[in-house]
Parts: sequence; C-alpha cells; structure tokens
Amino acid sequence: MFADMMKLLLRFSKNKTLPIVWLLMILILLCIPGFALPKSELLTGIEMDKFIHIFLFGVLVMLWNAHYSQKNPGIQFLINTFFMVFLLVAAWGIAMEFVQFYFIPNRDFDIADITADLLGSSLAYGFSNVYLLKK
Repeated sequence: MFADMMKLLLRFSKNKTLPIVWLLMILILLCIPGFALPKSELLTGIEMDKFIHIFLFGVLVMLWNAHYSQKNPGIQFLINTFFMVFLLVAAWGIAMEFVQFYFIPNRDFDIADITADLLGSSLAYGFSNVYLLKK
C-alpha cells in the first residue's frame, strides 16, 4: 500500500499543477475571515485544527519535493532543494499567521498553528529525504 501511495504521489507531481493548486487551496483556507469559518464540535476540544495544519503543510512539502525528485538533477541538488522547500513552506506558514492577525477579520495569531505548520513541514522534509532520495 505504501509503495502504491508513493507511485501515486510521484505520478501526480510530474508537473507543477498539483503543488500549485494545493498551495492556492491552503492560501484560500488561511484567508477565510473568522466569521465565515464553520462552527463544529469536531474542531473543538481535541484541537483538530492543528492536525489539519500538519496535514496541509506536510502534503505541500511532499508535493513539491516529489515534483523536484523526478527531474533527476543529482543527489546534491535534491538535498539542497528539499531543504529550501522546507524553509520556504515553513516561512510561509509563519508569515500567514501575521497576515491573519493583521489583515483577515476575526482571525488571530496562533503560535500553536505555527508549531503545527512547522511539524508538518518537518515530517514531510524528513520523509522526503528518506524515501524520495532513494528512488
């Protein structure tokens, strides 16, 4: 099953369409005003929101790294590129918290969201180094 998931990831990441669409989807979700967000019992108490951040940012790093891994540019280029993707996604996650605080109505700066973004990005970065550099 894991091998099938990797094949699927690599197939959908051949061009930049899916990574760009995923990036835009996250941007839209993060820019929704607070009063327009659905209220749900599921999202309270267990902090499901943090798991969503981990997933969204982890998938973003994986999609970009899977895309670049198919270019066959050499191992050192991939190592550098994977790290740069991680840094850019992590920085973007931090910046989006400031955007939400200053520009999006009814949204707050949340250090826990930043932590979740960094965790998702870090996990995907590590996963990329272990599995995408081997292929």
